[in-house]
Amino acid sequence: MIDYYKRELGVEDLAAFIGVTPQYLNRLFRRNGGSGIRRQLIAIRLEKARELLESGNYLVSDAARLTGWSCPFYFCNSFKRHYGVPPVSVRG
Repeated sequence: MIDYYKRELGVEDLAAFIGVTPQYLNRLFRRNGGSGIRRQLIAIRLEKARELLESGNYLVSDAARLTGWSCPFYFCNSFKRHYGVPPVSVRG
């Protein structure tokens, strides 16, 4: 099992894991999900980060690091773009 939310995971990594080309995998996601696989992976990582923050046991920087974001500033911007609120506002 791949820990898809714990590190930078690219389309290439996931495609290799399941044995298809990155182009084919992305095409499948766009055809069936409406958005590309990279956007889906980001959404999954943000959801996990939100869960960590809502637990009240993690700082924003910890949640970012644990879900594979190497830059907390980029994480905060992505979180706000996705949820409409900064990550500190959902911290329990």
